[in-house]
Amino acid sequence: GIMRTYLIPWAVLYLWSVNAHAPVPVEQEPRHRVVFADDALRVIDVNLPAGYTSVEHSHAHDIATVCIESSRTRTRLPGQPWGEPRGRNVGEPNLTEYAGKAGAHTLQNLGAGAYRLIAVENRRTSGWSSRPPLVAPATKLAREAWAFRLYDVSLGAEASETTHVHEQPA
Repeated sequence: GIMRTYLIPWAVLYLWSVNAHAPVPVEQEPRHRVVFADDALRVIDVNLPAGYTSVEHSHAHDIATVCIESSRTRTRLPGQPWGEPRGRNVGEPNLTEYAGKAGAHTLQNLGAGAYRLIAVENRRTSGWSSRPPLVAPATKLAREAWAFRLYDVSLGAEASETTHVHEQPA
């Protein structure tokens, strides 16, 4: 009777509140726009305007990012307080390993301008190469993880071009 009448709405409200805070997959975060995807990789244009706080979103694949527009940001992991504000330089790469250990976060742009990244997800979950890094003129290994190798190619007066051969798909 009366107990069940009151208990059921409270149970529904509790379940709704728990599910309302579950992270969405990264491709469902409104400011993370997928611009290319195939079986091997996915490219995401991350564009956070000044003052924007993202929806809590999850990542399941290793990801490489390059900063296109810089701003001060901070990150919050689920159930944790906000992390310290940080900045990234334009052109700065970063790697985050999520394969086999998916993670979620909320990202907040604290700056007066946009924060923009180009992100590439490696959708593979295994079979990483153990070949040595690429060696080529004006090319330096910048960062490495099991799913990615990021290179800094510096062209200028001394080297206006560089050539190399990929021994595996790139």
